[in-house]
Amino acid sequence: MRSLSEFYVSGNYLDIPNIELILSRMPNLEKVGLDQTGLPSVPTGMFYNNPRLREVNVSGNYLVNFDESIVYSLKNLAVLDLSHNYLMGMDAGLKDALLSYKSDQLKMVYLQVIRISRR
Repeated sequence: MRSLSEFYVSGNYLDIPNIELILSRMPNLEKVGLDQTGLPSVPTGMFYNNPRLREVNVSGNYLVNFDESIVYSLKNLAVLDLSHNYLMGMDAGLKDALLSYKSDQLKMVYLQVIRISRR
């Protein structure tokens, strides 16, 4: 699994409490599709051992927040899909993390939130 560059389990309910342990065994991962898998949260260290990740899709889950430290840890991120979750807003930390990318690097961020804080 170390040479795997794409990992898609979209549309399959995952009842794996420590999915970050599975992903940590895939250091060459560039794309991950965890959309519509029933994820209740994205642990802070979920992608810690995936420095090459460019595309992350966690849409259609049960996320109520997304920690900005995850965004800061993904230095090569080009696409982030957080749409169709239960995000109640985007706090200033996440907003700053997304804005910290070079304009030519982060190509797309998909969001669907109820409220965005003005801080």
